[in-house]
Amino acid sequence: MQSTINYEEVLNALKLLKQDNQLFEIRIINGKWNASGYFTSPEVAVQELKRIRIKDNTNIYFCLNFINDACYSRKQRNKIIENAENTTKDNDIIGYQWLMIDIDPKRPTGTSSSNEQLELAKQKAKKIYAFMKKQSWYDPIIAMSGNGYHLLYNVALKNNKENIEMVKKCLNTLAIIFNDQNSDIDCATYNPARICKLYGTVAQKGLSTPERPHRLSKILYIPNEIQTNDIQVIKRFSEMFSQKEEKKNLNYISEKFNIEDFINKHNINVCDIVENGGVKKYLLSECLFDASHKAPDSAIFELPNGAIAYKCFHNSCSDKTWKDVRLMFEPDAYNKKYIESKTEANYKKEDYKIEQLENDEPIFKTSQMIRSEKQVEAEYIKTGIKQLDKKLRGLKKGFVTCLSGLRACGKSSIISQFTVEAVNQGYKVAMFSGELTNMNTLNWLVLQSAGRDNVLETQYQGFYQTKSEAQERIDKWLDEKVYIYNNNYGNKFEWILEQLKKVVEEKKVDLVILDNLMALNINSLDRDKFIQQSLFVEQLETFAKQSNIHILFVAHPRKSTSFLRLDDVSGSNDIVNRVDNALILHRVNNDFKRLAKEMFKNDLDETIYSCDNVIEICKDRDSGNQDVFIPLYFDKTCKRLCNYRGENKYYKWEETK
Repeated sequence: MQSTINYEEVLNALKLLKQDNQLFEIRIINGKWNASGYFTSPEVAVQELKRIRIKDNTNIYFCLNFINDACYSRKQRNKIIENAENTTKDNDIIGYQWLMIDIDPKRPTGTSSSNEQLELAKQKAKKIYAFMKKQSWYDPIIAMSGNGYHLLYNVALKNNKENIEMVKKCLNTLAIIFNDQNSDIDCATYNPARICKLYGTVAQKGLSTPERPHRLSKILYIPNEIQTNDIQVIKRFSEMFSQKEEKKNLNYISEKFNIEDFINKHNINVCDIVENGGVKKYLLSECLFDASHKAPDSAIFELPNGAIAYKCFHNSCSDKTWKDVRLMFEPDAYNKKYIESKTEANYKKEDYKIEQLENDEPIFKTSQMIRSEKQVEAEYIKTGIKQLDKKLRGLKKGFVTCLSGLRACGKSSIISQFTVEAVNQGYKVAMFSGELTNMNTLNWLVLQSAGRDNVLETQYQGFYQTKSEAQERIDKWLDEKVYIYNNNYGNKFEWILEQLKKVVEEKKVDLVILDNLMALNINSLDRDKFIQQSLFVEQLETFAKQSNIHILFVAHPRKSTSFLRLDDVSGSNDIVNRVDNALILHRVNNDFKRLAKEMFKNDLDETIYSCDNVIEICKDRDSGNQDVFIPLYFDKTCKRLCNYRGENKYYKWEETK
């Protein structure tokens, strides 16, 4: 029936979703009657649809995912036959092509959506789109199904038990967050052989009435580039509310614990309670970490398994979990010997000043003297590299770190990134760069702060620049937080050290970065080169402890034909002996792969060889970590070294939008 199908819309949809002669099935369903056809050509499929007489209250679908080519030999090859014996089943699917988020308005069975319900579903689709983007998912294809909305995310997952469970968890995660009294996320769409409305056909549920009309399904939005989402992004998303995460760092489970008692005890302002699918959602009047984030942007969730979770949809609070909430109100809740305190930037301390050694300090101390002293809580500036922060806890204030690596390994990228991460946590940074101009240093910081959503590709291949409107906001965000040394004053270390001490005390700086040792003139420290370097580190150590800051300096390695090790750093072993932490950044190229396999045989995780860069912990004074290799992934658009491919972190400057 001509009014049931817009053949041009159907053809365009199939060409978009099923490219390169990919096998697909069209399914026609009306009660107990069905018809099916297998095709590799969208044009042939459309011609067959024109031939078929479509009955009333009939809906037309297509199979979303990759079908085993053997199914093309079934009876319905290149034609649609009624009451087909065999249609696509889960074991006929070789892999997922699309993860479909189906926003389905709640209504009586056998009826279409009202216009009001459809509009509410549209608004929810917008929220989910924004939420997924913050979780580093690439843009989806967006479609109106006739009664609701679809977000189709391109994936490439094998059809196996692990991936089926992962897709199921992704949909359940969205349901936990977004299900309400108006519409649900259809969690049943996780199965591999899932069929989806064929866009360009009319959705027919019940009678078509002015209040609840039948509507033509259609694709509304196609991204400029359809990018396949990385499995690490999907896996991380699927585990947002998983049992594993609950035990580690997201949720808290206890038979004795009662969330309502906790809320009442601590006067947490709940504006609404929504129960759906066994999940109880306590919508908060305002975010517990930023009062400017008003309802309905934050909530506490109680899951059917007893787990509890917290979520705020704003960028600046995206990392906050239930554990953070619990410790905010009950610091000893988890009964750990070590509870990491909330770090505090120097500029927030009214009595901050650089400490000087008292003259009456005893030369030797007894155990009782040491025990009676007021212990200063250790503070850590997070690097943003999750595994590095997990091992080191971050850059400890009062410590000195040496960073080394071969040329073009990404050292400038990572120290710039550490700077942006520190600013994002509320710290201030002073930088010396002997190799980059002040403007180049600033542009690098701005580009990394911008992220891939706020950059433009230039006429030069692989070169990107920050959008002007974003640059203006980032400049204001970085102002009075990052202090870049003016190289016109020269590179004499003793003079620079005096200026650093002044800026640390006057501006209350927390992190000092020196790039690099070779660019500093340290000749005045001693006539011997090796003693010069030893005295250089000694002065940095004293400075770091007295001013309660972290100092990171870059030291180039000597030329080496073997795998780069700590002994290759600069001219003197005393450098790496004296520092608190030592890191080496490697670029994963053919030389790295060859030399690493020669050095470590098969002891290294294969992931190391498939990433772009590796940061190695060679020395960790606190915990004794060494030979720890952490994979990183380079985003060329914004020069970030990411925790996983596709990571797209947002910084607090975007809150000014």
